[in-house]
Amino acid sequence: MQRQAMINGLLLALVLTLGGMAWLSIQQPDSGQPIPLTQLQPEQIKRITLEQQDGPGIQLERRAGGWEMLSPYRASGNGNRIQRLLEMVRSNSFSRFPAPADVTEYGLAPPLAILTLDQTRIEIGTTHPMNQHRYLRIGAWIHLIKDRFIHH
Repeated sequence: MQRQAMINGLLLALVLTLGGMAWLSIQQPDSGQPIPLTQLQPEQIKRITLEQQDGPGIQLERRAGGWEMLSPYRASGNGNRIQRLLEMVRSNSFSRFPAPADVTEYGLAPPLAILTLDQTRIEIGTTHPMNQHRYLRIGAWIHLIKDRFIHH
């Protein structure tokens, strides 16, 4: 009986060690400086395209009088919600790492949605299971950001 308890204790320690190593492997070394998600400025963005897995695509364009939705139908854009969405580009990335060949575990194969801000493509994935930060892929990098923009 004692032997079984010792084996269980060792297995638990092994699982915790492997889990800690996996968690640390996705963390960006702390340089003391925040990692900006993008270099974009919200006020300079002129065009937004959102492609979704479960719905029609949305295209928005900044005009002199504000934002206009071009598709799936024409209408005035909700300036407040669009501005809140655009604030995402100023977010700090809590962690970033080079995108591996298989991005399935991050919800990026295929992505839940693709947000294109002018020419910058942001693929939106799932949330991290422990801290609920959102996985985003921009170019060759996967970022983790606070999940406070995606519902906009």
